[in-house]
Amino acid sequence: MRLRKARERGLNEAEAQQEANRRMGNLPLAKEEMRDTRVLGWLASSLGDLRHGVMLLRRDAGTSALCVLVLALGIGGNAVIFTLLKAAYLDPLPFRDAGRLVAVTRDDGWNPSVRESWEIRARSRTLEQVAFAGYRDMQLSGAGQPVRVYTAHVTASFFPLLGVSPAAAGMLGRTFLEEDNQPGRVPAVILSNAFWRSQMNSDRGAVGRTLRLDGQPALVVGVLPPGFHFDYPTLHIQEPVEIYFALPMGGSAPEQWTGIVRDIVIARLREGVNLAQAESEMRDLGPALVRDYPAIYRSRAGQPGKGHLMFQTLPLRDAIVGTQRSL
Repeated sequence: MRLRKARERGLNEAEAQQEANRRMGNLPLAKEEMRDTRVLGWLASSLGDLRHGVMLLRRDAGTSALCVLVLALGIGGNAVIFTLLKAAYLDPLPFRDAGRLVAVTRDDGWNPSVRESWEIRARSRTLEQVAFAGYRDMQLSGAGQPVRVYTAHVTASFFPLLGVSPAAAGMLGRTFLEEDNQPGRVPAVILSNAFWRSQMNSDRGAVGRTLRLDGQPALVVGVLPPGFHFDYPTLHIQEPVEIYFALPMGGSAPEQWTGIVRDIVIARLREGVNLAQAESEMRDLGPALVRDYPAIYRSRAGQPGKGHLMFQTLPLRDAIVGTQRSL
């Protein structure tokens, strides 16, 4: 406006600019003063609102406390639900090549037995690193009163399948070896990181110590990295696992083949194999076992070899979170 008025008075462009600058004063200083005025005004207004809000809260402390509690519960509940949904539906499973991991079940509601998992491992051409895990309560003794611990009995393939190796960050000692599953040996155990911290005082010398589980000695061969777990309630694993136990797998008596315990069999699809191929193979494997072991799989009428056995294969994520994930 000042430039326009100066030009209207007959000044040229340079003279008009000089006239406008002289009348405006220090432009950067003016900008700073205006900015300070806006910020200080906002702060003053905010402080006034805060004082007024505190005064209202103090006037009726009971109602205020109730409002704060309801808000805290609502916000906290939403945060927890979002965290759980994110972990279940958005985040990948925290295991190596999680997209190729599958669970093998039976269509009668049970999971395959230890012996059946052996047969799956021996006969399957679509699955590799077949692993069995069964979950049990045990008594830890040796220092005062026995203490109940929740344990997982696993095959040596369990930890390599899930990507846990002796070189993993935070891992102490080693994972299980095939010979650890052989009978006649002092059982080998691996401690969860939480159990090692709470019950062993984070003692790095815990590896190599002997514990007594159900009255029998067990050798600690490793401590798992922090954050590792495989104890999902949706897989009927009701609480966090504290100790992993090398599962003795000796003997071949057919009567040991019953799949009467809700354990779990997991595996990895071989390179180049899709889920449909694995499902087709598992559907054929069940009837083959019935034919090969007629004394084990009897019909309800007791007729040898007339029983029903059908294995099913599904992605491990679907076994954990359910097929509703895709809806």
